[in-house]
Order: sequence, then structure tokens, then C-alpha cells
Amino acid sequence: MLAVVGMLSEAEKLVLRYVPRISKSDSNIFSEKQLTKKKALREIEVDRVLKSLQDAGLVQPVKRKVWQTTPLGRKVAHEVMEQWLRRRFDFETVRR
Repeated sequence: MLAVVGMLSEAEKLVLRYVPRISKSDSNIFSEKQLTKKKALREIEVDRVLKSLQDAGLVQPVKRKVWQTTPLGRKVAHEVMEQWLRRRFDFETVRR
């Protein structure tokens, strides 16, 4: 898991940090438009980043401009979020 996270660029990590916040919990589907509305992602070419995440097997297209996270993508997104929390707030999360 950490090997996958280590291979991601900063833009990919930033996008993955926002995906769990906006995706539907039952289907893990989200749209590019939701990501581009986020202030932190305005300067990033979200479509290119999503395509590179697709190449890594972390997201998959559902239909035009709508994406879904894969099981591996969900795990990596949560790991990215945990690392960010540790760095930013020195905060530990506990999984049950």
C-alpha cells in the first residue's frame, strides 16, 4: 500500500485526498465537476490527473466525466488522507 502511495505525484495525492469527501458512499462515484469546484484543485488539470490515476488502477470511468474509485483506490485514498492528517495535525486514526 505504501509503495503505491509513494509512486503518486503531489497532484494525484491531492485529488485522492478529496475523492472520499465527495464520492457517494454506496457506489463511490464522483464527477470531475465536483473536484474542479474545490479551491485547492482549481490550478490542477483534474482530467489529466484522473487519467493517470486510471492508468494506476485507482479510479475507473463510469461515463463521460463521471468516475468511480476501485477497491485499491479507496484504500490508497484513505492512506493518503491518514498521512496528510499525521503531517498536518500530528493526528492518528484508528481503524476498526
